[in-house]
Amino acid sequence: MNCASKRAWACALATAVCGSLAEADQVRHLFDSDTSLFSLETNGACGALTIHRDTVRCNPALIRSASVNSGVAELTSFTDEPAFRALLKLTSQQVTAGEIESLFRKNSFTYYSGFARLATATRYFTLEYVPVSLYGAYRLSNPSLPLVQVTGLKKSTFAAASALDLNDLLPNSPVHLALGAKVIYDDKLNVRIDSDAASGLAADRKDLVRRSESQTLDGNVGLFFMSKSMPLPQLGVVCDNCFSGRDMSSEKDRLQVDGPELRLTSAHIAQEFNPGVGRLWVSAAGFWTGIFEELDTTLASASLGYKVGQVVLAGSYSPARFGWGFLMQRGYYHIGLQYAFEKQPPIFQLERQQKLYLSFGAGL
Repeated sequence: MNCASKRAWACALATAVCGSLAEADQVRHLFDSDTSLFSLETNGACGALTIHRDTVRCNPALIRSASVNSGVAELTSFTDEPAFRALLKLTSQQVTAGEIESLFRKNSFTYYSGFARLATATRYFTLEYVPVSLYGAYRLSNPSLPLVQVTGLKKSTFAAASALDLNDLLPNSPVHLALGAKVIYDDKLNVRIDSDAASGLAADRKDLVRRSESQTLDGNVGLFFMSKSMPLPQLGVVCDNCFSGRDMSSEKDRLQVDGPELRLTSAHIAQEFNPGVGRLWVSAAGFWTGIFEELDTTLASASLGYKVGQVVLAGSYSPARFGWGFLMQRGYYHIGLQYAFEKQPPIFQLERQQKLYLSFGAGL
């Protein structure tokens, strides 16, 4: 290789690496322990709905309206078994360059997420323990000098939430006005691989995986309003990551599966109807960075759904995602499925992808 081509090779690598360091490329729509199949079916526009008990994961103030004494054991995942096996191996043992290369034989980009969850709820508080959740993504980019990027996250979570309602102080109040808070503790193990094909995959190296551990404490605060005497829409306001509002986007994780811990505010509006059989709802939500600082139009969403007995049918739309599915409870068991078209950020140069979500569990 002559000097000119060596300089060109070095410039190409520097451009690829430094350009991607400027801003983390966050994977959208990972399924985490705060996300239920119901919240997927509403695209997150569930912070003002009382139609289902899982809405308390959208807004802690809904505990008083949506929750009953219950317990649940849940397993939720993308139906993407090969990506799951690759991620599990990555987060549990050292891997070689050849094994990393095998990840890209079928796809230049893919991602996975899933979790196991135990929870208990009353009308006044909820407790939640997620013994393990897995998130991961990998991609091969920059055709002139292939750059391998693999990111994985294994996390355990403990959360507690509680809420108070105006009716606790004024039982005859014509409105429900509730305030709720949720405290979340996360113990994380991050793994990352960033290597150009020439130096990383040519050798049988075992030191490609960078690992880091962290513990975080944060929380969400929510408000909920519903009139008991007038046919007004139900309203909700939620602040996520309210306690710290840290911004992790400056980290040099070029492929990021754990979203920036930004303070995010959302406003929700919903109307529920009783058509005679079952219940019908329509809802919408808008999202802002900080405390109503900058509107993020890519997150705005709307949903329409129908619940009859223990079966929920729903569909939703946002600029980045639309989908439909069902959630069914029978006795102590539930099963849910959703089919969706999802659009990743422009950096991935992907059109909408077809995704299938599956959740099943047992309740008490």
